[in-house]
Amino acid sequence: AVAVPCCATRPAPMTAVAAATAASLLGAWHAVRAFPADTAPLGVASRGRGGAAAVSQLSRAADEHGRGATTSRTGTAQAPLAAALGVAAAVACRRACSSTRGRLSRIGMRGRNYETNIRKKKGPAELKKARITAKYLRLITLALKDGQPDEELNPPLARAIKAALKNNVPRNTIDNRIKKFVEGAETVEEIDLGGYASGGAAVMVQCATDNVARAREAVATAFKTAGGNVGSAGCVDHAFNKLGVLIFEDIDEEKVIEASLEAEAEDCETLEDGTVQVTTSPQNFHAAVEAFENQGLEPSSSSVEFIPVAPTKLDTAATYETLRLLHLLDEIDDVHDVHHNGVLEDDVELVMNNYGLPWSYERSLKEK
Repeated sequence: AVAVPCCATRPAPMTAVAAATAASLLGAWHAVRAFPADTAPLGVASRGRGGAAAVSQLSRAADEHGRGATTSRTGTAQAPLAAALGVAAAVACRRACSSTRGRLSRIGMRGRNYETNIRKKKGPAELKKARITAKYLRLITLALKDGQPDEELNPPLARAIKAALKNNVPRNTIDNRIKKFVEGAETVEEIDLGGYASGGAAVMVQCATDNVARAREAVATAFKTAGGNVGSAGCVDHAFNKLGVLIFEDIDEEKVIEASLEAEAEDCETLEDGTVQVTTSPQNFHAAVEAFENQGLEPSSSSVEFIPVAPTKLDTAATYETLRLLHLLDEIDDVHDVHHNGVLEDDVELVMNNYGLPWSYERSLKEK
């Protein structure tokens, strides 16, 4: 009887394999000596569970051989020994494999978990890319809502598409969104939600969504989580001036000032970083952008923003919770832009939990 070591299909220490194999071969040798050549094969015991079957087969064969044939004392004595060695080989292999199976599998997977690596490395990048794409698709839908689907007849749409392509949004994705809007399968509504963060900073949240109730609930949850609260409609309008803002980089200020007169801009100034900022009324925003483009001056960025009237200074705790609120709002797909009048302290960083969400300020002090 030959006991095939179960180690052939499961990893086990080499010493256990060698011992089990030696015992099996020795058992087979004794079995050959114990029975004549014309005895029928007794089968193979495999993977530990066949050990009992081997004993039974060997015992029956020994009894039959003893009754019907003349057997030497040596052969009769060696039959039980062969069976015992076969069973010992199977049991030894099974114990060795079961004791090392979990440890070896953990060692084999350590540092090589494909899903974990993708989630930690590629996951955040893919998520960021998806959010950028969704942001520009909402802008394109809003531009379609205010004009025609033809880029040449709808300058805001042309600018939105150009900005999307600049940020690596695929052209076919843009075309599919335009097609859905034309067919009536895509609708987006723009809403502004105001509230106050922890510490009293006024926050204006601009949303572009196809489900107003969902957007309101998500924004309210973010405020509540960060210790703030959402106010009624227009509660923070007094804290901001709504203006169209155009930024020009690497350009002569005199040329921008000259073009501003024809664009009917309200103000033009050079900022500390060397860029030139032009402000205009929201109603004149698209006309001003078009006027600059007609004179060969293309702004590096242009948008309608909420400029704080009176900034609110925040301490460390309020700065942390305000940053936490901004992070939570940025995670909401329906949120298009966020403005606040808080003056944040420097060197304040969010402390994240294992799920990539920021702890509260009190918990962050314990985690540091």
